[in-house]
Amino acid sequence: MRLQATKTPRQHMSTLTNGWRFTLPTAIRKAHGWGAGTKLTAMIRGASLVFSTNPQVEDSHTSTNGNLAREFGDEMFTPVECHLGSGGKIVLPGPIRRHLGWVVGKRLVIVDEGDAVAATLCCDAKRCESCRSISGVREVIQNVFLCSQCWGQYLREMNSKLRLGKVRV
Repeated sequence: MRLQATKTPRQHMSTLTNGWRFTLPTAIRKAHGWGAGTKLTAMIRGASLVFSTNPQVEDSHTSTNGNLAREFGDEMFTPVECHLGSGGKIVLPGPIRRHLGWVVGKRLVIVDEGDAVAATLCCDAKRCESCRSISGVREVIQNVFLCSQCWGQYLREMNSKLRLGKVRV
């Protein structure tokens, strides 16, 4: 009996640029037959953004597997329509942009999943435990990540409680 090796999908890199755009690689666009003006459906799956021409794409793909970015639940949102621009540019739709909390300049991993294409933040993106932002996030206590705004708010609240005598040092 021969063991069949499962092929890992190729991962492409892209950068989220000004105007909230990123480029789908030519190889992926050609494989799907997508050209400028192609209407795509974008939906959130975990920490990934999934594009397809079929709004009924199954939620069963595992190519990103949670290894590339921190997952934030199994929430599914209403699919949003977007269009492929010239040169393979896609503008990140507003509702999705707000939920994912991605920021301009971050690197994305793009994976062709056969019937859909998934984009996920690359590598070591850490999310604030409080507000899910990825901007200005640091490890404040071992394995606890907060953005500068939430960390500052926590420090102000603790300082206030200390002055009022509600917390002991």
